[in-house]
Amino acid sequence: MRAFALVPLTTAQRRVGAMGFGRMVPDAILELQFMQRVASQVAVAVDNALNVESSQAYQKQLATERDRLRVLLDLNNVLVTSRELPELFRGIVSTLQRVIRHDYTSLALLDPMTGLLKIYALDFPGHQGFFKRSQWCREMLLRRPRHCRGKNFGGQGSGTRHLPKRNRAATAAEGMQTICCIPLTNERERLGH
Repeated sequence: MRAFALVPLTTAQRRVGAMGFGRMVPDAILELQFMQRVASQVAVAVDNALNVESSQAYQKQLATERDRLRVLLDLNNVLVTSRELPELFRGIVSTLQRVIRHDYTSLALLDPMTGLLKIYALDFPGHQGFFKRSQWCREMLLRRPRHCRGKNFGGQGSGTRHLPKRNRAATAAEGMQTICCIPLTNERERLGH
């Protein structure tokens, strides 16, 4: 490269970048004034393109937030209109599937007679025998949400210590890669998750 010019790309609002021009001819004359005029038009076009991308990203963010708020409203309607727990569970699962991609949903409740958590309701299409009669240990009662994932999902040290060994093995055998458990609590007690 024997001659090179770097021209700023600026608009009235901001600096966008720069355009470079080069020639391989010795002692070449670069038409700097004309390049600056080109750069000012390119700057406006680049700024517009960046604004469109930013606007589209913001619109997507707003749409996601709108969808989540709509789901919260729909969940509230399910909670108000459903009287029976199985009907309530089905309504919650079908509503959440619109915004949270998941393959498995369960409702584990504390059995006051045994002190164990039992799977009360389960939605895991194609795997209806999974945890059907399984009892979960008392330690499974969580105080805060737990999330575990990764290649060692079913193994030691994978963040699944809160699952009994037999449930870890069953979970891994079903091909599950991620689990999130959210406690169900009220002011007085933990009910399950």
